[in-house]
Amino acid sequence: MCALMFDEVKVKSHLRFTAGHVVGHADNHPEKLATSALAFELVWHYGGPRFTVRVIPVEKLNANHLKEYLLEVIATVKHSGGQPVSVICDNCPVNQRVYKDLGGPGLVQVPNDTLQMYLVHDYVHIFKNIRNNWITEPQQELSFELDGTEYKACWKDICHLYEIDSKTPLRMTKLTHTAVFSKVLQRQSVPLVCNVFDDKTVAAFEAVKDKLEFQPGTVKFVTLITTWFQLMNVKDRYSYIKLRDDRVNHGSLIVTV
Repeated sequence: MCALMFDEVKVKSHLRFTAGHVVGHADNHPEKLATSALAFELVWHYGGPRFTVRVIPVEKLNANHLKEYLLEVIATVKHSGGQPVSVICDNCPVNQRVYKDLGGPGLVQVPNDTLQMYLVHDYVHIFKNIRNNWITEPQQELSFELDGTEYKACWKDICHLYEIDSKTPLRMTKLTHTAVFSKVLQRQSVPLVCNVFDDKTVAAFEAVKDKLEFQPGTVKFVTLITTWFQLMNVKDRYSYIKLRDDRVNHGSLIVTV
């Protein structure tokens, strides 16, 4: 059982003569030079080495070409004796369209095959998008329902908590000015998101509840996303022993990053 991951990486466009072949042209547009490389990697669900299945030079990759490449790689892995059970990628627009064409995200039937697979997005990108969507909302507020109750999470509560915490001699949280007031490029940093969604942030809200007015939904939301990321970001089944945290105990399940 294995998971198939793919991503597109920018490369410098140029032609090169190697081993009697001229390389550098895009596979999807042979008359043009490649501007990026589409890489497919195989990861075993129960541990083991990773394998690069295929690297394809491409230029302005669209959903139709990506779907064709993906189905070819799935067929290759299956023909070689592998059992792909999931496909993992980021949630860029092209990948979203491919998933939609295949009937995902979620459990789908592979076209012209009896194989069923899960089409999922990389949880790290989802983690970043949750924070980015929160701070890019016009009012910087998110409404959600938890246990039948409507809540509202306000980013201004995070800002006020940082202002209070930054003035204390002993910091209660991992919040920094960059984490709270991130610029566009800084919003791609996962550690900055982790500074917000952290157990210390939840504990700090509890510590300053007499000094700071905040929405209960903000604490609920930070707690929910923090727990979810800790549950997902596990590399082996024994991490909960090392971390002394039963929330990340998957039993026999291994989630590979």
